[in-house]
Amino acid sequence: MKAARVVLIGPECTGKTWLAGKLAARYGVPWSPEHAREYVERHGEALTYADVEPIGRGQRAGEDAAIESATAAGAPLVVLDTDLVSTMVYSRHYYGDCPRWIEADAARRRADLYLLHHVDVPWVADGNQREQPERRGELFALFRATLAGLGARVADVVGSWDERRQRALGAIDALLAGGAGVVREVEELLDGAWPGAATDGVAAIGDGQLRLAAAVLMVSVVRADREGPADERRALERAVSRALDLPEEVAAIVARCAEDALDRGVRFPVVLARLARECSPAQKRMLVESLWRIAFADAELAGHEEYLVRKIAGVLGLSTADLVETKVRARESFLREDL
Repeated sequence: MKAARVVLIGPECTGKTWLAGKLAARYGVPWSPEHAREYVERHGEALTYADVEPIGRGQRAGEDAAIESATAAGAPLVVLDTDLVSTMVYSRHYYGDCPRWIEADAARRRADLYLLHHVDVPWVADGNQREQPERRGELFALFRATLAGLGARVADVVGSWDERRQRALGAIDALLAGGAGVVREVEELLDGAWPGAATDGVAAIGDGQLRLAAAVLMVSVVRADREGPADERRALERAVSRALDLPEEVAAIVARCAEDALDRGVRFPVVLARLARECSPAQKRMLVESLWRIAFADAELAGHEEYLVRKIAGVLGLSTADLVETKVRARESFLREDL
């Protein structure tokens, strides 16, 4: 199972590194330090815009190493002391710009939970590591706005040191309780051993799996075909949430699982072939209707998405009449919800 990614983020001198170590020890999981700190210590001089890309590459490498270690150990989560979102925020704050690849990776690699540190603790000087204490409030607002724009799940870390630790523990426990089961279900859908094929109209998979399958198929196929900006991807997650009556955080987890599957080489035509083999005729129609519902909920039914739904229906062996009927039902349901 993929380890949930928990990122400690926020302005300087708010206790991120201290809390990262505490959380890693509490859960017995790997964690990655902030690469920018190491970079500044090694260079010992003021940074410029030219330093942003090497900091970003080092940050990404450190995250990947910790994630790989957590996955190999079967850990439920990995703790990251900042991520590329922080690199992006600081680059924009200090230089008014950010390398495009860092912005794209920050959105694509969005973590499962961000622990946003408030600036209600004293600022302490630390050589070249910290400056402009009077602008911490401004930076906090930038972090808050950036995370909102990415559609990230955020928990506020505020109060005394013990209160901050307790708030973080509560947010992580809630994440693990609510998200682990979804991750496991999706991974079983993509990689696990499936039951025998449907016989005599009796489905081999349950309706809950079918709903997840619809979400995974639409998210993964659309994103494999076009790499949209963060707001466009967020809109698709909201469409999945609305169309399939899934909580938005669950839709986001499903989307991450689909992306992870693409990264590790899962071939979705193979998954689709398994659905064709192991779903009953009624469930095949239900699956396609769910895909139509997602497409309609995504602002408007674009020709691109219609093509994808028709292609999937063809692989499932649905007739033209079934395709039209499922589309009509999905549209009527969508319009009723909007009344």
